[in-house]
Amino acid sequence: MRKVKGVQYMKKRLFSLLLAVCMLFCVSSVAFAYDYSIDGSYQVEYRINDNGYKTLGYLRVPCGQTVTVEYKWTTSPAYPYEYAWVLHVNGVKIPSRGLNRYGWLHASPSLEEATGIEGLTGFDIVPAQYAVIRNGKPNPLSVDYTAPATGNGSATKYFSLWQLSSTFSVYFEDEDGNRIESLSCSYRPISYGEFTLDADDVQAYLAENGYELVPPEQSHTVNYGVDASGNDVFEPSKVVFIVRPIQEEPEPAELQVNFVDQEGTLVEELSYTYTTEEEKTMTFNAESMYEYLAEKGYLLWPMDQAATVSYTSADGFSPSEVTFKVMQVSSKTFS
Repeated sequence: MRKVKGVQYMKKRLFSLLLAVCMLFCVSSVAFAYDYSIDGSYQVEYRINDNGYKTLGYLRVPCGQTVTVEYKWTTSPAYPYEYAWVLHVNGVKIPSRGLNRYGWLHASPSLEEATGIEGLTGFDIVPAQYAVIRNGKPNPLSVDYTAPATGNGSATKYFSLWQLSSTFSVYFEDEDGNRIESLSCSYRPISYGEFTLDADDVQAYLAENGYELVPPEQSHTVNYGVDASGNDVFEPSKVVFIVRPIQEEPEPAELQVNFVDQEGTLVEELSYTYTTEEEKTMTFNAESMYEYLAEKGYLLWPMDQAATVSYTSADGFSPSEVTFKVMQVSSKTFS
């Protein structure tokens, strides 16, 4: 009898020990291993309307958790000196995964580690043009999503990509600093960042309006960005080019120089044609014409003849014709 009771007692002790182990295991399982088969997670698709809806990517959000997907104006994860609208999840910037590749695929830390949300995964690869946006402005900038407390399912959240609409003022002044209001215009960049306005950008526009740059090589560099309030800004806020009315080419002016013999018969003639804005004065005398006449076999006679001619682009030559007397000589005279 005592032996039977001893066996029963041992069975009870063994059963109690097994029950305690099972309870401890269950408690440990609840505390340290979240069972997603009970409450699950929700797959959220994020889309952006860019001439039709495009998919940014997917997040798998554990039940009861809230995620904020937003765009912040900050430095690019790939190019730390360039600013853009960069995709963030719960304040964490999307990592660069190589040339024009962004996402949390094999990233360290992972999305789960970076955000502190256990079980949060997704955004493995996000299209580069939507991970880092320079050619438009996302709207809204931030989208929140809270997964239901239980169950499994899916949801879709939306952004739109607005085209850049901000314009930059370009002004023109004359050489005395007076603004020519009729020439003032605006310029709209197609993307954020630094751009340069130079002669190639404005000379056709100026020519249509009868003006030209002076000096001809002028340029301005402008940075297009966003301020702390999210508003578009230009630095500097405006640029000024110096211009003048286009100078028309003067009509060609001709000076006729005649050489006659002692009886007044024309024996040689010389002409000068000018098309220039430069004013000048020329003197013709025995010395200045010696070489020319010597080649022709003539000598200015009398030798004290002289003529002074002035030139302006407006009036041409004054006088426009001069005449000198010459005499023919032998080559020995010039030796």
